[in-house]
Amino acid sequence: VKRVVAVEGDTVEIKEGNLWVNGNALNDGNSPQGKLKVLAMQLANFNNRIPKGQLIVMGDNSTSSFDSGDYGIISRRQLSGRVKQEKK
Repeated sequence: VKRVVAVEGDTVEIKEGNLWVNGNALNDGNSPQGKLKVLAMQLANFNNRIPKGQLIVMGDNSTSSFDSGDYGIISRRQLSGRVKQEKK
């Protein structure tokens, strides 16, 4: 399960190990060395703006999650499933 952290049109930057979306830091700079390298290279190609139909997903545990930090921006078509929380 991944969390969608940026959608088309959002501005995304990577500064000092932090992922920033629309001017707000999303993590505490504790991403492993090189974790955001692929994403940073892709963002540079798009002037740090998420293209139409694309998004960024991140896992809650950045040190062991395989997510957009590893494989970059993904297409909305790659999403599948739905998370549902049931009340007890």
